[in-house]
Amino acid sequence: MADWKQTAQQFLEQWIKQDYVEGAILTGSRVTKFHDSHSDIDIHIVLSEGTKWRERGNVLIDGYIVEYFANPPSMIRKYMDQDHEDHKRTDARMFSMGETVFDRSGAVFDLKKLASNMIKKKFNAPAETWAETAKYDIWDMHDNLAAMYDSGDIAFDIYYNSFLSKTYETYCIWNGEEIIPLNKISKYVSNVEYRRAFMFDPPRDMEFYAKLVEGLKAGDRKVKFNQASLFSNYVLNKMNGFNIDGWRFRTLLE
Repeated sequence: MADWKQTAQQFLEQWIKQDYVEGAILTGSRVTKFHDSHSDIDIHIVLSEGTKWRERGNVLIDGYIVEYFANPPSMIRKYMDQDHEDHKRTDARMFSMGETVFDRSGAVFDLKKLASNMIKKKFNAPAETWAETAKYDIWDMHDNLAAMYDSGDIAFDIYYNSFLSKTYETYCIWNGEEIIPLNKISKYVSNVEYRRAFMFDPPRDMEFYAKLVEGLKAGDRKVKFNQASLFSNYVLNKMNGFNIDGWRFRTLLE
């Protein structure tokens, strides 16, 4: 296979010629060197401000899958803002750690500067209404899981995974943390260099992540249900507790 950066340059030749293109960056796992045989080549293309369209796609070149995103700066800023609202930093991370290929007008420089600030920006605390209903949702999902376990429901395993994912995301939001994609959790928890390369904050609550990893490792249904119970109890206790008996929450009509 050809060098991946040469492949990226080959792909960008068609874009560099266009007068509506301001710049481009290489980013993703290949830039960090934490890539594997399934890693694609990630490229962000910055279009001129005022461009009325955006584009994303994939193309196979020299044995590599090139995944590209083309957007004007205003759209990229919206993506960063939306990510932040969702307790994520996907686009900010892509630009912060990205390598500039070319930058005709300074648009790439400005976006990388913004991205470095967004990476450091703290997440907003959730509203009380969100926290209370979120705790109920965790309890309710665990109760459903218990019923499925007792009855031998064939959908137990997929619902178990959904429960882990929902509980994990809920606690991250409540604790003011970024929601790390589940396919990165194992390396995020165990590899300091990986966290640094991808600009992830260190875990605030390692016990929480340890319980999550144990839940992901669980094999048979009995172990899974026990892990789900431990995980649910831990998270609900951390979120100031929850008791279904007498639980109620009154809010004003909108």
